[in-house]
Amino acid sequence: MIPVDEIAIRSYSLTVTPEGETVFPQEFLRGLNLRAENSMLLFQIGDLVLLLPHQAQVSNLAVAFMDLMEEKEVSLDNLLNGLVEEREEIWKALQND
Repeated sequence: MIPVDEIAIRSYSLTVTPEGETVFPQEFLRGLNLRAENSMLLFQIGDLVLLLPHQAQVSNLAVAFMDLMEEKEVSLDNLLNGLVEEREEIWKALQND
């Protein structure tokens, strides 16, 4: 358990647009390591509002995969061609069994 005196408490002012949208400050998003593709869970308990980061594993894996492709300089075309070649090799191996 984290001691109470080590928990940072910050407040942010948010505005809700007529369309019901809210923009969160970059400092807030960076502090929770949130990206545009992440979602959050909103709980209402009486007058209390609780907002929690909810990072879907699929989104996290997709971002990690894209980062790895960029790091290794692999294009989508290269990846797809490699998958086709790999599938052909597996098919040939299965035919020989």
